[in-house]
Amino acid sequence: MDFRQRLALAVIAAALFAPPGAMGDERLPGVAPADPLYDVAIVGRNVWIVGFPGILLHSSDGGTTFASQRPADRSSFFAVDFVDEKTGWVAGRGGQILATRDGGATWEKQATGTTEPLLAIDFVDASHGIAVGNFATAVRTEDGGRTWVAIRVAPEGEDPSLNGVAFATDREAIVVGEFGSVFRTGDGGLTWEAVSSGVNDSLYGAAALPGGVLMAAGAEGVLITSADGGRSFTPVATGTTRHLFRVTGTATRILVSGNGGTLLSADRPEGPYVAWKAPTYFWLGGARLAPDGTGFLVGGRTLVLRTADGGRTWKRWGAP
Repeated sequence: MDFRQRLALAVIAAALFAPPGAMGDERLPGVAPADPLYDVAIVGRNVWIVGFPGILLHSSDGGTTFASQRPADRSSFFAVDFVDEKTGWVAGRGGQILATRDGGATWEKQATGTTEPLLAIDFVDASHGIAVGNFATAVRTEDGGRTWVAIRVAPEGEDPSLNGVAFATDREAIVVGEFGSVFRTGDGGLTWEAVSSGVNDSLYGAAALPGGVLMAAGAEGVLITSADGGRSFTPVATGTTRHLFRVTGTATRILVSGNGGTLLSADRPEGPYVAWKAPTYFWLGGARLAPDGTGFLVGGRTLVLRTADGGRTWKRWGAP
């Protein structure tokens, strides 16, 4: 069962067992109370949030207010990445990638050559990016997505779900997926090698932190870290067995989000990690922390949580 299937089950469970008053905020434009939100990106005062069905929200005031940038297609958008305030991409169901070069005022569909869901996308600059998804699907671009080329990340004959991708440098990147799989490139994505992660549980999200440290989070509380560009990984004690979905961080603060409102924080990649209970019963599927301490968590039932102090305190979006 891949990351998105687990999230779908979490959404159903949340809808069935959520206590009164635990609904997501209904004031987000064009978003229904039960809509799941999967990912978030921050550049300066700009924030983008994506989800299902076809949810694409933008804020130009640090997340105080949001406006819909919903394109015509209303299928799922699973991932979003921006390299500056104007240039970004969203990826989702049916092999979709949409690109903008004007901050989201307009979006253009790009031809990826696949119809498999694309679950993660990462660009190291305005030209070079990789997107990954179901059944070992991976595509690469060197021209901002005007052309995408299929690449083989996993060995021939293997087709794990690829759930996360992160560039450490313009040449070094990792892709993570089912069964603790990690694949590394040292040439910008032209060739790949399997790397031992030290774990067997599926990995759901990958991130590159300041200084080039790579991290990945996964099932049963798994968290791994690499300080050598993904050549080797060390498992990190988290103190939880809940599924962890996303890692984000700055030079001084690392946050890991997961199921059931699980939120872990540490000052260093290797920990120790302190467990927080975010003010929600739902899964936290997307997390992003900016250098100025602004951060967002998004998840089930239109959940949006916001911090202004590096993740020390959180408020539901729209709350006083």
